[in-house]
Amino acid sequence: MLKNINLIIVFLIILFTSKIFAQKEKYNQEIQIQTDNDILTFKRKVADRYYSFGLHADYRKLIANDAKLFGFVGKYKQNIEKVVVNWHAGIEGYTSDQDRDIKVDSVFVAFDRPYAGWLFVENTITAINNKSIFYVKTTLGVLGPASGAEKLQDNFHNVIDNPKFEEWDNQIQNEVAVNLGAGFNKPLVKFKLFDIHSQTSASLGTQETYFRQGFVGRFGKFNAIENTLFYNTNLTHEDTPSESEYYLDFGAHLTTWGYKATIQGRLFGDNVNMDNSGLHRVNVDVSAALNYSRKKFTAFFRHHLVTAETSKGRHFYYGSLGLIFKL
Repeated sequence: MLKNINLIIVFLIILFTSKIFAQKEKYNQEIQIQTDNDILTFKRKVADRYYSFGLHADYRKLIANDAKLFGFVGKYKQNIEKVVVNWHAGIEGYTSDQDRDIKVDSVFVAFDRPYAGWLFVENTITAINNKSIFYVKTTLGVLGPASGAEKLQDNFHNVIDNPKFEEWDNQIQNEVAVNLGAGFNKPLVKFKLFDIHSQTSASLGTQETYFRQGFVGRFGKFNAIENTLFYNTNLTHEDTPSESEYYLDFGAHLTTWGYKATIQGRLFGDNVNMDNSGLHRVNVDVSAALNYSRKKFTAFFRHHLVTAETSKGRHFYYGSLGLIFKL
């Protein structure tokens, strides 16, 4: 399996590189790859706990102004300047804190968080003008062993010579999940080298139901919201790229949870070896990121601190490293 994955990665690198250095200059499409892991943190001791890992890939396209989708979106949001469509694929793995698991005769009998895998695809349509950004998204995925999260982590641990987690035997069972989401982003304070944004989003479905409100500030050289990597809106039909950006962003998001399947298990059907009463209804994600974008290349690194998601859990850290290439 690892050999096949390596071949796919090599093929994608060759494909992306050939696209990037092609003679035809276009800036209306891009691809993004991102990895999330607690290895990518500033802590000396790292351990797979809670949100253990994530791998993500995106393809974005700026819709032409004369396209039917642009006209359709324009009926619901006035004065739109851009419409961007994003296709996303991801896999995520969630594990307990092994230091706090309870054993009886070397057998695990309790966890401070269930083991869970989540494999999904997502489509997002974003409407953009110079005052605000609105988006809607649809997510379809599968929870449980069918996600392949356990196998992916086992293979990675083989590569880095770490032991496998036997507790995956008690992971959340297979379940197909569907979610609908929407979000609204708006700058509140604007200066040349500093601004503050309000970010509001909500989700409803069988994988997660929540309402989230956050505030994020940027400091450095950045573009306006209709043309910035901050919202992945720096796509253009012109033959010249957006201005370069390099800035720090920092902020916090408070989430009120209605349901979270990777903790509470399947919404429909029985859940084995699981305590469904442990979800914290409110938690906070505090993050800071370094961002750099020039012509066809973008790189970013984000560090997260997330407060406890369950009554038995505690806060945790993870980092996100991403690259974006214009096609």
